[in-house]
Amino acid sequence: MNTYAQNLGLTHTHFIDVDGLTTTETGDASSTSAADLVKLARYAMGNQTFASIVDTQSYNVPPTLYHHSYPWQTNDTLLKDYSSAIGIKTGFTYNAGYCMAFAAVQNGHYLIGAILGDTSDTQRETDVTNMLNWGFIKLSQ
Repeated sequence: MNTYAQNLGLTHTHFIDVDGLTTTETGDASSTSAADLVKLARYAMGNQTFASIVDTQSYNVPPTLYHHSYPWQTNDTLLKDYSSAIGIKTGFTYNAGYCMAFAAVQNGHYLIGAILGDTSDTQRETDVTNMLNWGFIKLSQ
């Protein structure tokens, strides 16, 4: 993962595990920067399957002979609250705070960004909304 991150130009990203949540006994933890998250998000959104998944508000896995149905609802409230939003990923850890990599399309303009260290999920959505509004205003001038 670290080699792949380097190949993508993620110069401030280091993984110690696959989930990004674990802290080692020595206190080491996976780390990144907002700039690297934007680079990674831009790369990921180039994959149409990924882009379609992160733009989905709800999905129902139908039942089969082996399991019942599984209704899934995204916790990315921006998808329903910001009409131009097309995903990407919310997150939270005690060290990083409330975070989000996000993308939106409006009037032919595509914005992608990341925010780290917010104090609540509500503040995160407010800050992302303000960032997107500012960006789209600047692009339309």
